Amino acid sequence: MGNESDASQQPAPKSPLTETTARSRFTAFLGGSGGFGGFSSSSSSSMPPMPMRSALSVVQPNGKDLPANIDPKTFGIDLAKLMPDPKVVPVAVDKCLSEIERRGLEEVGIYRVSGAAADVSRLRQLFNFAPEAVDLSADEFYDINVVSGVMKQFLRELPEPLMTYNLYDGFVNAASIDDYDERLWAIKDLVHALPTCNYTVLKRLVEHLERVTDYEEINHMYGTNLALVFGPSLLRPPPGSSSFAVAMSNLGHAQSVIKNLILQYHWIFDVEEEAEPIEDAELEEGDEGAAETQPQLEEEVVATANSEASPGSKTGALALDLQ
Repeated sequence: MGNESDASQQPAPKSPLTETTARSRFTAFLGGSGGFGGFSSSSSSSMPPMPMRSALSVVQPNGKDLPANIDPKTFGIDLAKLMPDPKVVPVAVDKCLSEIERRGLEEVGIYRVSGAAADVSRLRQLFNFAPEAVDLSADEFYDINVVSGVMKQFLRELPEPLMTYNLYDGFVNAASIDDYDERLWAIKDLVHALPTCNYTVLKRLVEHLERVTDYEEINHMYGTNLALVFGPSLLRPPPGSSSFAVAMSNLGHAQSVIKNLILQYHWIFDVEEEAEPIEDAELEEGDEGAAETQPQLEEEVVATANSEASPGSKTGALALDLQ
């Protein structure tokens, strides 16, 4: 017991493990000049150099190492810099949404179920290194939840939420309007007041979420459920000492805004000029299937958000399950 205690208190090595050090230790393990297990020092001296892999590197699908200390090309970048053409969505967004539409629309719990954290991290790293070269096929990323997890992570790591800090109060106030038609018109006006880059990405995202609800009887992700998952990522208050309390108090309003965007996609984004807002009763009727799963999903999302909150952060609890 005493030896174990002493060993645990030994200082960490002061110098990093080099290739020369690794080779000498390997030679010593084989038994030096005396040999061990059929090996000898002479045979080890002719061995090819041992490849040293950085502890922070990520292995690409082709087996090559991808350094971690690279300049990001996708995550945590302002949309204005990420989108040279403000009417063309970023490559990562287009690839993730298209792949989910190709093979994930019938996945039960899509966007609610998390993919493996290691795979999400690897895919995120690949998008940061060379987004155009990323292969999202099932051969490389079999679990579609990994792709959806990266999509959620992209939205969470934007320097400013997609629906902007400046319009947060406006969206919350719009969601509070009692008259249904006036509420929709207010939300639509605010959506069209977004910067072009934000509007472009939001429109593509909501179009995608509307397609997810086309399979809600299979994937169990109704408009209400999707709004609960995406609301705090898309619509959150400016950072500040009271931002967490404000966000939590307006969580229902944020959910209401996103649900209306999904269910009224064609009208709000002028996809079809002849489209008219459906009646409030029809809106609620189309979302009744989510009633039973709503309480459970709310508990899951809030629990996940709080578990991922960074120490001392008041807004971290809003970082939804983006693994």
